[in-house]
Amino acid sequence: MEADMSSGIWKNFTFSGEMQGFKGMQGDTRKTFVVTGSINASNQNIEVKNIPSGFGNIGLNYDFVNSRFTGNLQLDKNIGPLALAGTANLLVDPDGWYFLAGGKVQAPGIGAMSAGLLIGDYSKMPGDVSGALMQFAYDKHVPPSFQNGISGFFFTGMKELPVLNIPNYSIDLGVISASFGAQAGLDARLWMDFASAGNEYGIGAMVFAHAYLKGASITCTKFGADARAELGMKGSYATSTGTFSLNGCGSFTISGSIKQCFPTPCFSDGICCEGCGGIGVSQGIKVNLLLDSNGATDLSFGFGNCSGQQVMGGSW
Repeated sequence: MEADMSSGIWKNFTFSGEMQGFKGMQGDTRKTFVVTGSINASNQNIEVKNIPSGFGNIGLNYDFVNSRFTGNLQLDKNIGPLALAGTANLLVDPDGWYFLAGGKVQAPGIGAMSAGLLIGDYSKMPGDVSGALMQFAYDKHVPPSFQNGISGFFFTGMKELPVLNIPNYSIDLGVISASFGAQAGLDARLWMDFASAGNEYGIGAMVFAHAYLKGASITCTKFGADARAELGMKGSYATSTGTFSLNGCGSFTISGSIKQCFPTPCFSDGICCEGCGGIGVSQGIKVNLLLDSNGATDLSFGFGNCSGQQVMGGSW
């Protein structure tokens, strides 16, 4: 903190320090902060271990009460084989650090898709972080190494494909309204743990098809039907040795529900639906396959779906 003798005023207080103890960071970890009423650092750069890209032009704000740095930045980066354009949020506190990003990704063999990206080393997996990340994924399962904490990077995304001759459609005739449609697409993911020294990756892909019908009538009747078919595979691959372990899954799920309420006159909407009752049925079967580079194989059957998607709810 220096005095400007020519004008008789003090300059802003500045201080610098090393960001020590955060696994995954490398390069110049010394940051300089300026106190201007709030504590902030501008145009800083974060380099991440085992990922050939830095994150620059980031502004950091310091929350003194919670000992926490937060920041955000625009991304236009190549991260390994991925090209990412979007926004990212940064958090650094006593539990560690992470970037959470969302935007458009160009992936080899897949093309453009909406995607989420998580990079960091954090002692736990906050619910809002996993929730924000999973909104970009069809497969709702977080890799086991990321379920209880963050240590590495995890990319996930979904690309919808056009379904020929089955457009999404809705109709409202007053006494009854209904909508139906279908979607198909590809879900992909790539992840790596900081402890892997950059030579072991987790990979996954899934194709899916989904068709639905839902409707409601003036008599307070709601109904719906839903069918899903999924086929996917995910596992790990070591680039240094060529060894791999893959788990395949295929499933088909069909659901249906109907709910009937009693129409009751009310002042707000004319008719209110009270005393509802109904039934819902959902059944899915799946096949699991294990295959690795040592020749091990295993086949098993079970119930449910491969993606962890929720079955049709009562709102239908």
